[in-house]
Amino acid sequence: MFIPTIYIENIKSESKSTEISDKKLHHLKNVLRIRDEDKINISNGQGCVFYGNFINNCVKINNSRMYERQNSLRIFVPYLREKNRFRFLIEKLTELNVNEVHIGMTENTQNTNYNKSKILDWTISALEQSGSAYLPELFFPDNLNLHSSGGIKSLFWFISFLASSKRLFLFIIFLSSGFKYFKGSASTGDVAVFA
Repeated sequence: MFIPTIYIENIKSESKSTEISDKKLHHLKNVLRIRDEDKINISNGQGCVFYGNFINNCVKINNSRMYERQNSLRIFVPYLREKNRFRFLIEKLTELNVNEVHIGMTENTQNTNYNKSKILDWTISALEQSGSAYLPELFFPDNLNLHSSGGIKSLFWFISFLASSKRLFLFIIFLSSGFKYFKGSASTGDVAVFA
């Protein structure tokens, strides 16, 4: 049986019960049709998942588990003009438990207008759908040189998503030297995504 996961950022590890916001309550009751005594999971987005039961519009927490990240990935993603592709990309990166997603402009980025809170909502939605324990940190750098959290120095992973009308292709190319137009920096374990 499917057990839904909800995201509550400020839940304390010693909590025995927690209230649910009206928006999440509406989703649980009317969309997922959760009833009293049904199982429910709560993720704090930092690796801790709480297991409990839905009782009187609250969750009674039975136990919890702390998950450890298996990898450490930082991803750079340029803004994409097509909103559906961009949302899909952000959701998949969340489901893959990426640590950090850096979203910014590149030399070829066309005019885009994205609300940062909307992008955060996409990541939260993906966390709840996948049942993940981790929510990636979102960064919106204006200049990659000023906002390097570790830098892209010698090793660089380049992931390019090319979408045709019927399929999505994933290419991974390992580069041992710099990038002609890339003006930022990164370290081993960093990933850049260009679409």
